[in-house]
Amino acid sequence: MGICIERVPTRGTPTEVTMSNIPALRFPGFVGEWEEKRLGDVGTFKGGGTPSTEIKEYWNGNIPWISSSDILENNIHEILVSRFISNKAVKESATKIISKESILFVSRVGVGKIAVNKKDMCTSQDFTNMIPVGNDSYFLAYYFLANKNLLIRHSQGTSIKGWV
Repeated sequence: MGICIERVPTRGTPTEVTMSNIPALRFPGFVGEWEEKRLGDVGTFKGGGTPSTEIKEYWNGNIPWISSSDILENNIHEILVSRFISNKAVKESATKIISKESILFVSRVGVGKIAVNKKDMCTSQDFTNMIPVGNDSYFLAYYFLANKNLLIRHSQGTSIKGWV
């Protein structure tokens, strides 16, 4: 799946319509065509994980850990952090530290919620997290938010929808 903000139909000969990678509306200072890129070219992906709640030492640290209920609908800026885990939890479980300014996609329970984290944190297994490479996290997050129906359409499952 490539991403391109807008492909504008242009007229060639009277019977020919071509697609242009130059948007109809541009901000000053932006010139040339949009580049179409594959998602793997604009970032890397990391899943999340949930440390065992039965091991108390995992849940007494200072590393923010979030689940899908901590992300608000249609709001990429606000994350409601209420739980914290320890370094031991990160070392001994499937959870991973997601670097700040990554894009957090809820990819299972609550598919379509998206946020950008302002600090390093961990996420539950309900997330697929994108760490942008040389790209603007907020630009990409707004792009995906505007096209979240695409994400929802690609989810599968009967009781728990998610990406595969």
